[in-house]
Amino acid sequence: MMMRDSLPQATRTYTPRPTPTAPHTRRPWHGLGALIVVALLSAAMTGCSNILSDPTPPTAASGTTAVPNTTAAQDYNAAQNFSVNHQCVKAIPLYLSALIKNSIYVYAYLGLGDCYQSMGALDLAIQAYDKAVTLDPKDFYPYYQRAGAEINSGDHGDATTDLFLALVNAPQQVLTYQSIAARFDTYQDFSDEIQVLGKAIDLAPENAPLYQQRAKLYLQIGEVKHAYDDYTTAIQITTNPALRAALYSGEADVYASQQRFDPDAYGAIYTALALQPGDANIYLHAGDLYQSNGDYQTALSTYYDKALTLTRTPLTLEKIHESKGDTYVKMGQLQTALGEYRRASRLIFDAATQGHLSNKIAGIADTYSSQQQFDLAEQASVAAIAVQPNNASLYLRAGTILATAQRYTAALARYNQALQHATLLSDREQIHEAKGDVYASLGQTTNARDEYNQAKRLTQDPDTLAGLDNKTNALTSASTK
Repeated sequence: MMMRDSLPQATRTYTPRPTPTAPHTRRPWHGLGALIVVALLSAAMTGCSNILSDPTPPTAASGTTAVPNTTAAQDYNAAQNFSVNHQCVKAIPLYLSALIKNSIYVYAYLGLGDCYQSMGALDLAIQAYDKAVTLDPKDFYPYYQRAGAEINSGDHGDATTDLFLALVNAPQQVLTYQSIAARFDTYQDFSDEIQVLGKAIDLAPENAPLYQQRAKLYLQIGEVKHAYDDYTTAIQITTNPALRAALYSGEADVYASQQRFDPDAYGAIYTALALQPGDANIYLHAGDLYQSNGDYQTALSTYYDKALTLTRTPLTLEKIHESKGDTYVKMGQLQTALGEYRRASRLIFDAATQGHLSNKIAGIADTYSSQQQFDLAEQASVAAIAVQPNNASLYLRAGTILATAQRYTAALARYNQALQHATLLSDREQIHEAKGDVYASLGQTTNARDEYNQAKRLTQDPDTLAGLDNKTNALTSASTK
């Protein structure tokens, strides 16, 4: 295997972010009324909004009523019982009641924020965490939870600040640092995640999985030498055969990222296989390495086919069939690839996997269309739609293939199906424009103009509007000739 010193140096120097020391000044809040939550919670939310915006406890007249003959602690405990059973509709009024009785009850604000976050009421959740931070600025949990709500609302800048404030205030525990690192991972802030994992490693320098996790992140950001060092360290400090096999597999990825396949990447994966000869995932990984190096036959016959004999786990089987499909696409054997993707699609049914696979099948349809093999293209389009029948973009792509083949009636039918499933305005704009193009090709200028006008009403993008205007003007010019 390649000696460590001969590994290429990292392409850039990693500079840790300084941790903040001062409290984080938050932006002012705007438009709480714009966030609509289920009607069942409307009364409770009115009370919550009053509590969060008014420093004095609300009265019954303000929309929130305290539970009689109980203490704030009793209300909070009852709310917690509902929260842990995912019954936030019942928990929220009890948290509010606790806050009426004790307006500085930090745990009640946290519970309230957690409930609102779990139900998607992110603005209200963040305001609840704001109150908790104000009341107890040294507790890491409100920063940590507020960051989660900010991530879910797409506010990654504030989330990053809050996660570092959580880090400053966090107890020095490996699991706590790992939890904070996981928050960074949700929006792929790998550099900051690396910094947090470094703190965990400082606490547990013999924890090989921490080095493994950080090595993967280093590889993501191109820090090849750091990735290799972490894998090497992890291998040295663990005797667990399964973990060592996974670490050698990771080391193979480091070599492969530098196109160092033979003997380096292959040598590392052979070591992994020797440690775990019955592990289908390592055979899959080996196949992927050979595939990425262009050795398709070895990938298929030596590794993917062997992997299929070692597992009955649907997730692993799906990955194997998908990798075989990718390999056949690279070999130009599109029909065989289509069969592998369809097999994969029958194994895993989550929306992300189905969308991923249907997109690959639609890519085969597009390739056939570019080769003017329209019958095969239509068959592949049907296969893609069968995998994810509610995906508007698949119907749009199928319609475009039919329009390219001048099968206009069938194309319009596909576009109409796309409209039935389209929820995004941008998708609907594209579909109406595509229908307009078909009608223009058929010489039906009135219908074409109607479709272009509908598309205009669905977009504010100046370039798109200009293109639609040009198409509409072209219809007028054609009709006057």
